[in-house]
Amino acid sequence: MNGMDSAVKTHIEWYQPCFGRHRNRDHALWSLEEYGNIDKHRHLLTTPISSHDFLWQPGGDPIHTHDGPVHKDTVLVRFPAGQEQSHLSAMPSVAFDEPPAAGEEVHRALHFMHHIVQMMVDDFEARFF
Repeated sequence: MNGMDSAVKTHIEWYQPCFGRHRNRDHALWSLEEYGNIDKHRHLLTTPISSHDFLWQPGGDPIHTHDGPVHKDTVLVRFPAGQEQSHLSAMPSVAFDEPPAAGEEVHRALHFMHHIVQMMVDDFEARFF
């Protein structure tokens, strides 16, 4: 940042997530930083992260549904005796499995990151260009 105008430097520092000024914005920027620095050859696995990612036939009201990351032996949905479902279809969401956005749906997290970055670009353009 050598040679940069002091007002621009101050504004850049104000946006840095390490200062913790805005929880949601800081989380989005920190996530973008962390995921931008990981091994580029890794891939994300799809996983159902909530009962909203399932369809069952015939319809019915479960007595238990699981929300959150799915791990080995996780009970996803439970129906009363005699109302067992004959068909269960998963419509998985893609979720991050590591911090800082562990358990968050990828499309929502990326959409929010995009929104935050666009807001910052617009702000800098309005102030300094």
